[in-house]
Amino acid sequence: MKDDDQGIFFVHRCIKDDINGQTFQLIFLNELKEKREATQSYGYNFIEQEKIMGYWVAETALTKYYLEDLMVDILYEASFFGFTQEHLQEEKDELDRRIAEDDSETISAEDFFAELEEEQGYKFDRQSSDEQKLEMKVIKMAGEYWEHSRKKELHNVIKLLGI
Repeated sequence: MKDDDQGIFFVHRCIKDDINGQTFQLIFLNELKEKREATQSYGYNFIEQEKIMGYWVAETALTKYYLEDLMVDILYEASFFGFTQEHLQEEKDELDRRIAEDDSETISAEDFFAELEEEQGYKFDRQSSDEQKLEMKVIKMAGEYWEHSRKKELHNVIKLLGI
C-alpha cells in the first residue's frame, strides 16, 4: 500500500454466528490492478480520517445493500482512537514498538488451555474427537464460503472499474 494509493471499500458475505453475514473490506486500486482477486485487504483504524474520506465505496449490489452498515463500521474504525485522532501516531508507534519487542512463542489453543488447566486448576469443557472433526469441517467450509464470496465481490469491483 502506497500513501497515494486510492482505497476502495466493499462488502462480501461470510458466516457469522452460524448464519449468513457480511464483512467490510478495504483494498487499494494499484494492488487490485496488479493482483486482481488475490489482492490483500487492510484494516483501517490506523488510517487518518482525511484519507479515509477520500476513499471510494464500490458500487456493487451487495455493497449498496449494506451501505449504512459499512458507513457505521468505517466511522467506528476511523474514530477508534478519538474523533480528532490526536494520538493516532503515538498509538501506531506504540503498536510497532510492542511488535518489535515481542519475543513470545506462538502456541496452539489446545496447549494454551492445557497450560491454564495445569497452572490454574481450571477444567475446560472438551469436545469429543468426532465433535472436533465436525467442527473443523464447519470452520473449513466457512472459510471457503468467505473466500468464494470475497473473490466474487472483487470480480464485481474489477468489472465495475473496467480493469
